[in-house]
Amino acid sequence: MNNPRLNAEKLFEHRNHRAFRNGDLGEIDASGLVFCRGRIDDQIKFNGFRIELSDIDHALQRLDGIASAAAVALRRPDGTVGRLLGFLVRDNGLPDKEILDAYKKKLNQMLPSYMVPS
Repeated sequence: MNNPRLNAEKLFEHRNHRAFRNGDLGEIDASGLVFCRGRIDDQIKFNGFRIELSDIDHALQRLDGIASAAAVALRRPDGTVGRLLGFLVRDNGLPDKEILDAYKKKLNQMLPSYMVPS
C-alpha cells in the first residue's frame, strides 16, 4: 500500500484487465485450465503460515557475530515443509550451546515463533 515501486512490480494489465503477480508459477493448458507449478520466489507455507525465507535470512544476519546466514525449508517427501533450518557462519569460531541459546532467544524477539528456525 502506498508503495509505487512495489505496485509497479506486482500490478499489470492483462487483456485489458488489472492483474496481480502473486508469486505462483502457473501454466495454462490448451483447454484453458490453469495449473500451479510452484513458486517463483522464496515464499513457503509452513503450519498454515505464509513465510518469506528472506525475512528469516535477514533476522539471522542481524545476530551479533554472524558473517553469513541462510534459512532453508526442510521438505517432506510429499513436498510440504516439515521444518525450518537456520544455517550460520560466525565471524570467529563455532558457537557453543550458550551462544546458540542466546541467538534463539534473540530470534524469538525479532520474529513470530512460527518463523524461528531450528
